[in-house]
Amino acid sequence: MLASYRADALTALSSVKKQPELDKKKRASLVNKALRDAREASIQSIKANVANDSPQVILEKILLSTYANYVVLLETRNKVWEYDYMSFSRRAGELWESLCKLCWDDPAREDVKVIPGPVFEDERKKVIKEVLDYVDELNLPTVEKEKLLGYHAQLLRLGSAARVSLKLDLHYEVQGRKCAVDFKNSFNSNEKGNTERLTTVGEMYQQIGGHELLMLVREEAEGNNHYFQALSNSPLWDVYCGDKAYARIQEDTGFALGEWIRENVNWDEDFSTEMRDFLNAKKLRNYLKW
Repeated sequence: MLASYRADALTALSSVKKQPELDKKKRASLVNKALRDAREASIQSIKANVANDSPQVILEKILLSTYANYVVLLETRNKVWEYDYMSFSRRAGELWESLCKLCWDDPAREDVKVIPGPVFEDERKKVIKEVLDYVDELNLPTVEKEKLLGYHAQLLRLGSAARVSLKLDLHYEVQGRKCAVDFKNSFNSNEKGNTERLTTVGEMYQQIGGHELLMLVREEAEGNNHYFQALSNSPLWDVYCGDKAYARIQEDTGFALGEWIRENVNWDEDFSTEMRDFLNAKKLRNYLKW
């Protein structure tokens, strides 16, 4: 798989070299697209030749092809536009999240499925209708006025967060339970704004009801900061870090992703010498501790 993807990468690199007018950002975009297309073709081929493979075996093949693609993707992008600290940490987090999501896209168990998440405007309309229907039935004694005021307060809270999207990274249903997931690579010193957003989103989901909010964090808990602790101690989110995140993925999808990663993901062995030396020199290797 590595050899096949590296052949695709060479073709893409050859193509961009013939276009000297392209800047490094455009070159990176083109080689990334070529390798994404190659990965998609590989996955489609796996699915078209499943024979009598179980869902677990199919998922393992897809994960292996995806990981091999990630190795070459990182190598090739770095050839046309070297990663800095911020771009590499962000990219590594995106790839980790995408790998995790494969456990839901092609699950090892049959009773889990990806579903659409709630839409703010739809929820707002439901509340407004409830208020109108209720007011229509009222004779307005004191106790009912208090209830009406409660609805009004709820509406105001929703309205104050109108610009916050309810869409999270993943929405799924398993055994009749609806879950919404936010994946996090780690929490660092500039997470204040994101923490506030997640708190607001959590409050909105709590008002809507019917969803379990999960936060799955790649880094172990001790590697995260006080922003993480604030969310972890909140009643709004169930937070899982490192091995506990993998355990939750296994519980809901039927696939032991953490174990699969330990057995199959070996960046030091699979990267080219050039890429391995680059990551060590720039001290970026820590972001690939999956």
